[in-house]
Amino acid sequence: MLAVLFVIALLLAVLPRGCDLVTHFDRGLHRRVQWLEVGTPRSEIFALLGEPLKTDVECCLPQKSGFENEFARAAKSRAGTYFLWRNGVNWYYCIGFDEDDKMVVLLEGSS
Repeated sequence: MLAVLFVIALLLAVLPRGCDLVTHFDRGLHRRVQWLEVGTPRSEIFALLGEPLKTDVECCLPQKSGFENEFARAAKSRAGTYFLWRNGVNWYYCIGFDEDDKMVVLLEGSS
């Protein structure tokens, strides 16, 4: 019985890491994104996150269904340009910037 409990505890401890390995999700990248604040200059964000996958004049999260609140937040923001970054297989960050190249909205979603 003790051995079974040990195996279950071990699996629970390594499961998140194993899932990250399968999906290629980068927790370090996710932490960097979470630290961003409104008003952060675009150059600083690019230095932290690297080059984006896409640039658009509208919110460019790949899936609207289920993320309607994110799209509504984007519509209410004063962002004129959006950039899209991917983390792992299917998690995305869409960051909107104003005319002064300052972050005004950070959106997240999956595909």
